[in-house]
Amino acid sequence: MKRPISLRIFSVAAVLLMLMVVVTWLSVLNFRQQMVRMERRLAEYSKSAPDQKFIAGESGLFDDRGVNAGQIVDSSLRLLAKGEAATDIELDRVTIAVPGRQLPNIQLNRQRFHATFRRFAIEAKEGNSRSVRLVREELLRAKQAVDEETRKTLDLLNALTRGAAARAEGAKRANMIGSSEQRDHRWTTSSSG
Repeated sequence: MKRPISLRIFSVAAVLLMLMVVVTWLSVLNFRQQMVRMERRLAEYSKSAPDQKFIAGESGLFDDRGVNAGQIVDSSLRLLAKGEAATDIELDRVTIAVPGRQLPNIQLNRQRFHATFRRFAIEAKEGNSRSVRLVREELLRAKQAVDEETRKTLDLLNALTRGAAARAEGAKRANMIGSSEQRDHRWTTSSSG
């Protein structure tokens, strides 16, 4: 059974909206929590006698957020692959593939941020203030890279979703006009005969 174009376009819009929610959650909530963990560790290292148990706990929570972020990106990529492979619905495969190319960039930059944080933690533990400052600056650049990739992905998803919604609206109008013309044609042919 062939599905109406508006339903197909709606399917694309729904998938893109869901991905926007996932990426937004990933970038805003999860990443901010990682930054809080980083700042707490930094504050603890700056004390004359840092509490190693507290630092270990914050490190574990930071790692958990990182694992969680990785799982979110991986599940989003699986969702996209499942959408592309679906045969029961017709999707614009090109449109769906675009976020699939962006999400790995977020993942890569997030992994770089995580690795830089590890270097930062080692430097902070050693207590070399110059090294701590340099690695902290690199850590902030890594955070900005994650933020930038996330922003680009969200902008892209917004544009794709708006485009899909506009196509759905256009298809709906075209369908309404076509139905109206068919009714008019039936009315004129039945009243003239």
